[in-house]
Amino acid sequence: QPLASYVVTVTPAPAPKLASARLADSLGSFDIVFDRGTDQFGATLADACAALLSDDILAKLGDPATRRCSWRSPSVLTVYTGTNPTVMPRTDESVADLVGVRAGAIKNRERNSYFAWGSTELLAPANPLPVTAALAGPNTVSVCDPATFSAAGSTGAGGRSLRYRFRVASEYGAVIHGVDWPDVPEEAARLR
Repeated sequence: QPLASYVVTVTPAPAPKLASARLADSLGSFDIVFDRGTDQFGATLADACAALLSDDILAKLGDPATRRCSWRSPSVLTVYTGTNPTVMPRTDESVADLVGVRAGAIKNRERNSYFAWGSTELLAPANPLPVTAALAGPNTVSVCDPATFSAAGSTGAGGRSLRYRFRVASEYGAVIHGVDWPDVPEEAARLR
């Protein structure tokens, strides 16, 4: 009796998908959540962030020497930002940064899937820490005298630079507007 021949086709399992990325309440990290357990690729690498994340998001994580990525569970990757990060969620003034994974890095827990790929919008913290702005400077200034203000006592930025908007009115009806202080050149504050 002749032997029957069979063709067996094996296809990889579906890739883990990025379910969400949310900034921590402290603003110092964010969690990337996958829809299923992963192989936790990169867990033992010195710079796991470079192995796991897209170049676009790496550039916004701050100083590479102080950033860190670690697997909190098979489906949650925690990214700790470095010094001076610029990664941001959606605000009233800007669109959210996209958090992307590096193609060819992450598979499912059994390592029998396609590689994870793609990106997702960084969500704002669920319960952000309050920002307290503290502006110190003179209460009154004479005409044409310089005035120096300090916001060094402000808190709640999570290692990021705070942006300030202020308004100074004179008793004679002139108004000075400062935008994005303290990083604005003197010419930006105009008498209107």
